[in-house]
Amino acid sequence: MASGPLDPELKDILYKHWDAVGGVRNWSEIKSIRLKGRIERDGNIVDFCIVKKRPNQIRATVTVPIPGSNKKTVQIIRAHDGKTAWTATRLEGASEMQIEELAPAAAAELHAGAGVQPRLIKLWREGAVLKKLPAGEVNGRQAHCIEARNEETGVRYVFYLSTVNHQLLASESHFPDGSTTYSGFSHYEEFGGILLPRRSYFQSPRTGRSLMITESVEVDLGIVQEYFSVGQPLATAQAE
Repeated sequence: MASGPLDPELKDILYKHWDAVGGVRNWSEIKSIRLKGRIERDGNIVDFCIVKKRPNQIRATVTVPIPGSNKKTVQIIRAHDGKTAWTATRLEGASEMQIEELAPAAAAELHAGAGVQPRLIKLWREGAVLKKLPAGEVNGRQAHCIEARNEETGVRYVFYLSTVNHQLLASESHFPDGSTTYSGFSHYEEFGGILLPRRSYFQSPRTGRSLMITESVEVDLGIVQEYFSVGQPLATAQAE
């Protein structure tokens, strides 16, 4: 459900942002999405696979080579099934996992990226409290600044939208424990009618600075709900 009446200027910016990344119709038709690529962090490169499903599911898998081994890898999984957030490690392809529940701050950060809609649009449609802030700047580019507060999780977001094309340039996520994650987005490209950034930058106290490069995007994969459940290995050949 959408939040209460918005300031007309803010509402206009929100719709222009939605149009800038593909529009209401294209995004409303997507039920699930899979992104694959690589993450560069501290001079190391690892592969990632992120699967999202409506309304609030996500499963992210990072595949890390084992030092000194002969092509053996370990998968680090983080998932949220809409209610519970969990993490696990396993040898690639194995069914046995070492499973833990995610800490509240990490769970809130993971949940914020769940589902398939653009994060600002998702927050707006789910009833977050939105407010237009004074204009800002990101890497020399003028930006509309919009604050969104999720009353359920206690997370406060600030989104920076280009004043030229209304694409998302950057965002900040302020968590109840006092930590902040900064994200930057660039190199937008169209995938089946929607636009997504090829490059995403993240600065987090939990993971440090990372560059995520998306190499492929697939939509409507038919991923079943159980794929996101705690410790569920499921069809890894299809999903990871």
